[in-house]
Amino acid sequence: MADPASAVLGIITSITALLELLKNVTKFIREIREEDQQKRDLLKEIVATGQVLQELERKAKSPEWENTVRSMNRSDGPLDLLKSALETLKVKLRPGDTPLANFTNRILWYFEKGEYEEILSKIERGKATLSLILDL
Repeated sequence: MADPASAVLGIITSITALLELLKNVTKFIREIREEDQQKRDLLKEIVATGQVLQELERKAKSPEWENTVRSMNRSDGPLDLLKSALETLKVKLRPGDTPLANFTNRILWYFEKGEYEEILSKIERGKATLSLILDL
C-alpha cells in the first residue's frame, strides 16, 4: 500500500502538471487567428477548469482532504480524463514543425467530425466531477 503522504503529493503534482498543460493549450488557442464560437466556448471551459484545479490544488494540501485526494488517484478518474482531453488538444493545436505548417495552424481552427464535441465533453465532465468533489 502506498504511503498516504506520497499519494497526496502525487495528486498535487498531477494537478500542477494539468495546470501547466492548461496554460500551453490556452496559449495555442489564443494564437489561432480565426474567431468562432467553438474557440470561445473551449477557451471559456478551459479557463473555468483551471480555476477549479487551482482551488483543488489549494485544498489538497490540507490534512482533512487527504482521503478525498487519495480517492482521486484512479486511472479512470477526473484528473486522467482532463489530462487525456488536454493532451489531445495540445497535439491538435500546437504550432507546426515547418514554417508553412506553423502558419496554417495559427490561422485555421479545424477538428474532424465529432472531435471537438468529444474533447469539450471530456473537459466538461472532468471539471464537473472536480467541482462536485470541491462542493462536498
